Amino acid sequence: MSKRPSEPGSDGPNLPLEEIGRHLAEAAHDLRNPLASILALSDLLARGGRREDPAELGRRIAENARHCRAIVEDLLRLASGARAEFETVALGDLVGDLLTRRASRASGPRIAFTSPGFGARVRGIPSELARVVENLVGNAEEVMAEAGRDGRIAVSVRERPDGQVELNVCDEGPGIPEDLLPRIFEPFARGRVGGTGLGLAVCARVVEEHGGAITAENAPQGGACFRILLPALDESAPAPIAPKSAAAPDASPATPPEPLRILVVDDDRNTVETYRRVLALDGHEVVSASRGEEGLNLLLSEPFDLALVDVRLPDLSGPRFHERLRQVRPDRAARLVFATGDWHKEETRAFLNASGCPYLIKPFEIDELRAAVRLATDNRSRP
Repeated sequence: MSKRPSEPGSDGPNLPLEEIGRHLAEAAHDLRNPLASILALSDLLARGGRREDPAELGRRIAENARHCRAIVEDLLRLASGARAEFETVALGDLVGDLLTRRASRASGPRIAFTSPGFGARVRGIPSELARVVENLVGNAEEVMAEAGRDGRIAVSVRERPDGQVELNVCDEGPGIPEDLLPRIFEPFARGRVGGTGLGLAVCARVVEEHGGAITAENAPQGGACFRILLPALDESAPAPIAPKSAAAPDASPATPPEPLRILVVDDDRNTVETYRRVLALDGHEVVSASRGEEGLNLLLSEPFDLALVDVRLPDLSGPRFHERLRQVRPDRAARLVFATGDWHKEETRAFLNASGCPYLIKPFEIDELRAAVRLATDNRSRP
């Protein structure tokens, strides 16, 4: 839905080139799996396979796209020097929710999950903790598939008497080669065919940044077991914030508004076509302009219920567009919805928060667009 996200952590100093390169390599690794799924599923959808449910394929494509979006948001936050705020996370709930959705789309090994009471709480960044679980479970699935092993993956979360929360991911695969075990968490230490050696290094870094530790061992009965220990919150801590994994769907769908005449101002053809198709679902009429000056002239000379305006137009920035319209027709300035992919920039966040207009952070979903349109429609009736 249309949103005004909370401010990220304070902007920090520029990161060393070596660290930026490491983060980019990690992100590229993390993007490979969801992108592979998106390509394969969209190909199935285009071929119109008789055995596939188009709605189910679409749901799975959207789920993987949300995962990609979360990774890109992490990169943009890194580029700005900002860090996401730690929050109270019910780790059992987060892991259980993630595994439930993963099981609904996967055809690999059975995943058995246990978490007594779902009460174990930690302080952390939900999307990054979910990233760790995705990497560990995904790695176990791939190792077992390459070895031709059936069986299950056992995942458990529990709060220990020593004040730590323990997360275990154990598989029934071939185990970790003894020569690899001492350096399993080092970058580019490959443990399987086709692996980049970055997934487990990412897990180790995230766990360490959360004040925890991760270890790996071969189980006596066979297979590998990864154990994560994180500091637990005591009972006096605030009630947990309901966690949502990186790929979790947003809130319930927004009700489609009445048909409107909408101006779209964006220089990207694919974006304009997407707007046109999505808005047509609710019966809206769409007129487009590829440049800011053209869009401003249209908005001043023709009747529109509202306008969707990209913040980074080549000839007229969002702030300038808003200011010029506000000076001439303040009533129409209240009918704007801004869209941006630059939320990581402090000046963009400051403008959007000060504008009083609804805004969308690219990439966004249909219900987020609908909610923004409704907010802008409501603004028309305000004095």
